[in-house]
Amino acid sequence: MASRVRSCWKASLSDSTGIVHLMESGEAQLLVEGVDSRVLRAGDVALLPAGHRHVLRVGTETARWLTGIFALEGGRQDRLHRDLPTVIAFEALRERGYEWFDVSYRMLAKERSEPTPGAAVMISRILDLMYIQMLRVWASSSDSTPGWLRAGMDPNIGRVIDALHAEPARPWTATAMAGLAHMSRTTFIERFSQLLGQPPIAYLGDLRMELARDLLVATTDSVKQVAHRAGYASDAAFNRAFARHHGRTPAQWRMDQAAHGSQAPGAAETDSVQ
Repeated sequence: MASRVRSCWKASLSDSTGIVHLMESGEAQLLVEGVDSRVLRAGDVALLPAGHRHVLRVGTETARWLTGIFALEGGRQDRLHRDLPTVIAFEALRERGYEWFDVSYRMLAKERSEPTPGAAVMISRILDLMYIQMLRVWASSSDSTPGWLRAGMDPNIGRVIDALHAEPARPWTATAMAGLAHMSRTTFIERFSQLLGQPPIAYLGDLRMELARDLLVATTDSVKQVAHRAGYASDAAFNRAFARHHGRTPAQWRMDQAAHGSQAPGAAETDSVQ
């Protein structure tokens, strides 16, 4: 967490790193490639979930803001980034009366101005809380697009999503999911597709692929073992499904990842431009 007072501030982060700017005073123009520029004023918050390269150009000498950086791990980051826009901006978020924001902001300010042992860990946890709450606010707005954030807010569909993520290898059927949601099969599939942008079985397939990729990278399990843990009846079926998604077999994909494993991930980079 850092406080910035510069004429111009820019950042370039890895795809698994996000960033949030909280304007304390003054104005700053947020410039992100491919996105309309936006002026941030006191009380505004800008969240860049995937950490796209961007510039904050100070508009007034009194401009001050807090910058927080956070990281996502595993396959969840891919799904999250697909569902989120490049920039999520909240106008006058500090003035909306959200208790979670007021408390989190005061705690951040205190940890920054009066650091004590464990301050870095505390700041990290506060940022996690703010990140989740900001996504909830966005997901409940009319600006959000179909995705698991919106779907998770539906009590019936959210119950199914929780179960799928808890047991992706279970032999799920659309009928079993519908029963868990307390809906008819037809109504469930329609509602799920409306909220997620894809049918439940397709969502489950993507979820299993994410699990398989994580296992191929993080474990020494054989392809057959990964196939079983990801919910496939045979390694042959797993090989076919994986090749459809990635254009190569799990073994080839794993070797490619290992070959690139010696390269350091994109590091956070900040600098000032006078």
